[in-house]
Amino acid sequence: MDIEHPHKNPHNFTMRFSSVHRQSGFLLPLALFMIIAAGGLALLMSRQATQVSTLRVLDIAARNSLYTAETGAQLAANRVLFPSSARQQSDARCQSLAIDQHFLLEGLSQCRIRVACTCRYENNQLCVSTNIANYNGAAGIDDSFYQIDSTATCGSGVYRGQHQYRLIKVFP
Repeated sequence: MDIEHPHKNPHNFTMRFSSVHRQSGFLLPLALFMIIAAGGLALLMSRQATQVSTLRVLDIAARNSLYTAETGAQLAANRVLFPSSARQQSDARCQSLAIDQHFLLEGLSQCRIRVACTCRYENNQLCVSTNIANYNGAAGIDDSFYQIDSTATCGSGVYRGQHQYRLIKVFP
């Protein structure tokens, strides 16, 4: 920067800003770049937080549906095998078992469970609990196999988890 001293030239006071003119406008693109970069970073962080919270909700729904399906299978096994230990009665309870239940408990309020039981003899034929020959040894059938299928769904919409649980029990 060149400055002429006013005492040397009292009528003509001039300043030359040659170096300032060459740098004019440099901060504007830099500031614009920083604003855009900060906005992009904020958008990225917002999306990341949304994805993390969505995954957390899905994880809870999936975990609830897994435990609910397992609970349904254990409930069905209890209903089929107890209170009587007679194979013919257990076969009849398996054939008539149908659970379709919505839960009202806190944390499981959006969970639904469906449970069914299939009974087969050792020769892979469906159980016929009304035929006494299947139970007194006349038909040569000694064992019944119970396949309990329990399906649970928890949550709603995109935040829904579903699990199927299969339990096979043998009744000698």
